[in-house]
Amino acid sequence: MTQPIVPIRPLTPGDDLDRRLARTEAQEDCAFVDARDPFATLTEMFGDRFAAYRRDWEAASAFTLETPFPLQLDFELNYSCNLRCPMCTWSVEATSGTGKKDWFPFERYQAIVTDGVARGLRALDMSFVNEPLIRRDLPKFIRFGRDAGVLDIAFNTNGTLLTPSFSRELIDSGLTRIQFSIDAFSPETFDKVRTGGDYDKVVANLLKFLELRASLGGAVPLVGVSFVKQRDNQHEVNPFVAFWESKVDYLLIREYLTPVLPTDAHYDEKSAMFADTRHFTGEFKCTKPWQRMIVRYDGTLLPCCTFHGAHLPMGNVFETPIDQIWSSP
Repeated sequence: MTQPIVPIRPLTPGDDLDRRLARTEAQEDCAFVDARDPFATLTEMFGDRFAAYRRDWEAASAFTLETPFPLQLDFELNYSCNLRCPMCTWSVEATSGTGKKDWFPFERYQAIVTDGVARGLRALDMSFVNEPLIRRDLPKFIRFGRDAGVLDIAFNTNGTLLTPSFSRELIDSGLTRIQFSIDAFSPETFDKVRTGGDYDKVVANLLKFLELRASLGGAVPLVGVSFVKQRDNQHEVNPFVAFWESKVDYLLIREYLTPVLPTDAHYDEKSAMFADTRHFTGEFKCTKPWQRMIVRYDGTLLPCCTFHGAHLPMGNVFETPIDQIWSSP
């Protein structure tokens, strides 16, 4: 059995670090470790339309609102990654070896987003099981979404491929949030959990991104860092939080989720990576199918944003419009 993802809720500030992290472990699979909820910050910045979008999101999360179209679409614009992190499916041989042929076409993206905004689409996540910065034309996708009327545009990245010029393009594109997956506070631990990356380079890239945003006088994109707790890195959670909480806009501490199903040959190996602090939340109702859909590189539509969602195809956007699949029985 694997730990489910549960909704994110901000923790109350004022507790010392150990107590705050203890509350994270006791209450959440994924939680902010302070009260700097990025969505509250963006609501203050962008006003009534953003506030209305977040009210709808919360209502959908409470299963009290069924929307005619997903509030958010997660696009996997490329099926490729430059790292082989052990907590990810890219560490499994069967998923490696893809390239540029597996890129989602911009023209299809334009049509989907234009139609979606007219039907209630409010947010885009430009990542799924991939490294989005492999696509150097990513700012073009973000800019189109912003100009089409999307309110919140975000993605997760390992940060290894950032350059000053690429960072400038992303900051200017209309991106509202960028989240760096770091998972370590030392090069030694980073080498174990971020296979193929360079800790010092990633930290330098992130700090330079923050400096550039400040020099341009902007408040967005908000910058977050995340830490997935595993057996090999759990001892670095506290120093990680202590270092980053004064530098970025928000932090996330996540519980590890096995990237493969129990029927997979790698399951026992991957299950051994759980942190000692892992816990189960008991009864669980997934909110994601009420909030969003995932659009894979080949057009496959999924209801789930975890690794396991790949086993739950609902159709293909190249064959059937999203609104028809979203509203189907």
